[in-house]
Amino acid sequence: MMQCDLPRLAKHYSVPLVMNDRVVEIMFNTGTLSTMRFLTCSAAETA
Repeated sequence: MMQCDLPRLAKHYSVPLVMNDRVVEIMFNTGTLSTMRFLTCSAAETA
């Protein structure tokens, strides 16, 4: 589902989308907690 939605959204918002070959490894092995904290902080500062 995400493989179809992301390119569509990127095209709609005119945002370049580059898919990484290691996306599963990065998402599950590396962890995303620090990324989530960064995005939450960024969203809070822009609000």
